[in-house]
Amino acid sequence: MHALIADDDGISAAHLAGLLRGRGLAVTVVADGAEARRVLGAGARNIDLALLNWMLPGADGWRLAEELAGASRPPVTVLMARRAFVGELRRRRPAGAEDFLGKPLRDAEVAAVLARAAERLPLPGGPPQPACA
Repeated sequence: MHALIADDDGISAAHLAGLLRGRGLAVTVVADGAEARRVLGAGARNIDLALLNWMLPGADGWRLAEELAGASRPPVTVLMARRAFVGELRRRRPAGAEDFLGKPLRDAEVAAVLARAAERLPLPGGPPQPACA
């Protein structure tokens, strides 16, 4: 599984990248929305999970989530924001946003989001095939 982290807070991005890599994910980190859009456009088929900060320079995570909703194979998209704004994000839920993370990040919440994302991601090679008797 390959994750894209788009966050202009380098400390949060590094912490999150370490957590994801520790769980075996390949990770690409960018610091602004324009770069995230470029990565998603160039390698959308390779990105399974997009973790986007709500407020980003260049293009905000909200707009990126809406753009991803129209993709033929969109990644599981998680919006991140300060804890005070997560409730607002949930109420207004932009198209394409499937989950939310509050900042500062809590390892247990990241693990829960990853578990939910894994349930929604297609399995490589398609669904499991029944065993032949």
